[in-house]
Amino acid sequence: MNLIKNINFFKLSVYISISFLLLFLYKSDYLVIPNILNINRFIISFIFLFLGFIFSCENWRVVLKQDKVVELSVKEGIISNGLSIFTKYIPGKVLTVFSRALYVQKKYNFPIKKLAFESLKTQLISLWVGLIIGIYIFFQVELSLSLNIVVFVFIIFFSLFLFSKYFKHKLVALVNKFLKKDIDYPVLTFKEALKLLPSFFINWVFWCLGFYFLSSSIIAYDVSLSVGFSFALACVVAILALIAPGGIGVREGVLITILIGIGLEKQDAVSLSVISRLWFLVGEVFIFILASILSITDKDKKTERK
Repeated sequence: MNLIKNINFFKLSVYISISFLLLFLYKSDYLVIPNILNINRFIISFIFLFLGFIFSCENWRVVLKQDKVVELSVKEGIISNGLSIFTKYIPGKVLTVFSRALYVQKKYNFPIKKLAFESLKTQLISLWVGLIIGIYIFFQVELSLSLNIVVFVFIIFFSLFLFSKYFKHKLVALVNKFLKKDIDYPVLTFKEALKLLPSFFINWVFWCLGFYFLSSSIIAYDVSLSVGFSFALACVVAILALIAPGGIGVREGVLITILIGIGLEKQDAVSLSVISRLWFLVGEVFIFILASILSITDKDKKTERK
């Protein structure tokens, strides 16, 4: 029993996630070096990408602060979120929610159930914001009526799921009736939304701008800003695809479909979708390394105090 208590489950989740990342990179053919036509736009794309990842860490910190759970410093927000960034490559994505919560639980001895609840809330808000931003694509690309209906019904359902207490009450009662299980999930109030959503929107806008500049740096002809919005929609669909680790394959497929619909040539759409995986992976490595450095300096300060 004491042995289990001494296990640092946060570190364990980090090691496991890196192993799965390396495994899937080995099996996949995503490490393609692009032909850069505009170096300035290429560099700008990474600036926006890195800023987006920093704000993704801020999202987690802001939610914890807003719900008066614990006030993490900016550094702690980056460490907990950044070190757990690769857990999404573990099939099932369960550790995506739990890993950053394990860091806070280990450091502040706070109940893991409550922290996991807050982590789930952060994930749901991020998905919803990405979806709302991605809606723009449906006004730019001609899709079938049936697909448009499915998408907008899903958006309405997701919005009710996230914001309506009445909807939650009915859904929980329904699940309890048929599955005989009590479930709970976070519902966002309008007041909370006003305080929380800006950080999430900034996060997604930075990523979308980064993808736009990436596109315009490797494609010879002019590309529309709509290309950036396609990235948000593709990411959300990939995150919702629970089977594919890290959304590998899913995001690329959605991107190709949207990019062709926007007006990109098929070969350019395919190349860009594949390159985007390496581009985004560089951002994940960046936030992981930044979190690792901050974690080491944090330990050094604790040692000095002792």
